[in-house]
Amino acid sequence: MEGIVGEVELDQPRVVRLQVEMFPDSALALESLSSIYVSPSKASALRERQVASLLQWVACGGQLVVGLDRPGDLASLPWLRTVGVPEPQGVGVLTESEMVRWLNGESWNPGFALRSHSGKVATLEDRGTVDPGATGWAEPMQFLRFRTGRAEEGFGLRTPWMEVRRWGRGQVLVLGFNPEREPVRSWNQRSRFWSHLCGIPPANRSGTPSDERVLTGLDILLADLVDTRQVRKVPISFLLVLLVVYLAIIGPGDRWLLVRIGRPMLTWLSFPIYVLLFSGLIYLIGYRLRSGQTEWNELQIVDVIPRESGASSLLRCRTYGGLYSPVTGSYPLDLDVPLGGVRGELRNLFGVRLDSGRVTTTLGPRSTSAEVQASLWMKNLVVTEWIEEGQPPIEARQERDGRYKILNRTGRRMGPVWLSQGGRMQVVEFIEAGETFEWGPGTESRPLVEVLEPHLNGISESLSRREQSFAADPDTELSAHASVVMASGFTASVDTSIPEDRAILWPRAFSLSNPLDSGSLVVQAWVPDPGVIAPLNRFSAVRRKRESLLRLIVPPSTSSPALSSP
Repeated sequence: MEGIVGEVELDQPRVVRLQVEMFPDSALALESLSSIYVSPSKASALRERQVASLLQWVACGGQLVVGLDRPGDLASLPWLRTVGVPEPQGVGVLTESEMVRWLNGESWNPGFALRSHSGKVATLEDRGTVDPGATGWAEPMQFLRFRTGRAEEGFGLRTPWMEVRRWGRGQVLVLGFNPEREPVRSWNQRSRFWSHLCGIPPANRSGTPSDERVLTGLDILLADLVDTRQVRKVPISFLLVLLVVYLAIIGPGDRWLLVRIGRPMLTWLSFPIYVLLFSGLIYLIGYRLRSGQTEWNELQIVDVIPRESGASSLLRCRTYGGLYSPVTGSYPLDLDVPLGGVRGELRNLFGVRLDSGRVTTTLGPRSTSAEVQASLWMKNLVVTEWIEEGQPPIEARQERDGRYKILNRTGRRMGPVWLSQGGRMQVVEFIEAGETFEWGPGTESRPLVEVLEPHLNGISESLSRREQSFAADPDTELSAHASVVMASGFTASVDTSIPEDRAILWPRAFSLSNPLDSGSLVVQAWVPDPGVIAPLNRFSAVRRKRESLLRLIVPPSTSSPALSSP
C-alpha cells in the first residue's frame, strides 16, 4: 500500500488485489508492497511455498495484516503460531469513540522496514483530526481480545483488538475483527484506518509533482562502482584539438604544401590520403582506449536477518556484476538457489537501458542459471537478487547494560565498519576475523550528517559519470567506493544531496532510513576481495574482483537503557 496524490482522496492508499492462485512463490516479487492484508479464508488456502515466501517477505521488512472472524481462525493457521501470535482471550466491544481515539493518536508508529518513508513521523497536525459521531460508524462491534492487551512494546497505544509480533525486519499484525465486515466495511474513515495502520504518511498537499523530476534507477549509481577502468573516455578537449589539427591540415596546410611544390592539382590525391590517415588514427585511438582483457567485477550487498533460534540467518542478497568483453560472446552465470532473479541494467522509470547485453534466465528446481550476450567493448551490467538461508557472516547483540557486541564471522578482516544509531555514527577502521567489537554508551561518535557529507558528493559524481559521453580526465579512478556504497543506504540523506529535478528509484528493501528512525542500530561492514558470497561467473576472467557489503539491523531492546550521545 502506498499514498497517492491526485483527484482521489488524499488518504486513499494504492492497493492491488491478489488472487490466491496468482500469489507468488518468491518473496522477491512482493518487495514493491509495504503491507499485505490476508483474510482468514484466503490465508488457509495458501500453499506451503506461498506461505514461505510471505514470511520471507515479512522478515525482509514487510507488514502482514490478518483479520480474525472467530476464535478458531488462529488454530487453522499454524504458521501464524510459529510467529508467536497468542490465542485470543475472550471477547470485547469496540465502539466508535475508541476507534476515533486510535485514529487521532500520534503514538502509533509501525516499525517495519518497508513502510513508506516521508522523512519524519506524521503528526496529528499533518493528518488532521477525526470528529467522533461523524464517521458513519453504524454500531458497536465485537472483537477478539488478546491476552496482552497491547501492541508490541515500542509500537504504540494499548489496543486489545490487535496483536503485533516482530518478525525479522518486519511485523505480523493480527486484528481481532474482520475489517471486511460491517461496520468497518461501510465506514467513511476506512481509507484513513488502513493508511494509519500501514504507516502511510499523509500525501504532500503542496509538494512538487513527481512527474517533473528525472527518475534515475539505482543501477546507474552502483554500475559505476563495478565498471571496468580498461575503457577510458576521451576528454572533449582532446577531440577539439584533434579536430582543429585535421581542419588545419586539409585546408591551409594542404594548400601551402601544394603551392610550395607547384602542384596545386594534386589536391584531388592528397585530400583522400589525409582522410584515410586520420581515419586510421581515430580507429587506433579507439582501439587503444577500448580494447583490453575479459573482466568481471562483483559488488555483493548482503542483508543479514537473524533468526530467533540464532542457528542460521536469512540472507537477502543483491549482486551487481560488471562484465567487460573485448569480443562479442556469451558468458554463463549460475546461482545456487532456486527462484533467483537475474536481469540487465535498469536506467530509469521507463525501463530504458544502456547497451548492457541481453540476459537469458533459466529457473531450475535447485538453481538459477543465466547467459549474458555481451556486446563488444561495452560495459555490461548484470543484477542478480535472491534470498536464502545460511550461516550469518556477522552477528550483533545488545547486552543488558545497553552495549552492543559485533562479532566478525566472515573468516577474514572486514572494514571499514559503520555503526549508526540515533542520528550518530562511529566509523571503525576494521574488525579482525573472529574478533568482537563492543560499542555503546560513552563510545566516541560523530553526527551522522557530518560523516555522510563528504561521501554524498561521490554519489552525485557516480550518477553523472555513468551518463557522460566524454570524460574530463581519462585517468580518473573512483576513490573510496566502499564509503559511497555504504552511504547510499541512507536514502533520505542522499535525496537531499542530489539536484531537485532528479530522484532515485530506491528499492524498498535497500533503504536503511526506516530502521534508523525507529532507533535500531544499523551495522554496515565492508569485506574486501574476495567477499563472502561465491562468485556467479562460470567463465574465466583475466581481471576480476569480488567485494561485499554486509548490512545488519539490531532492533532496540525495551529492557535496556537508551544509548546516550557522547
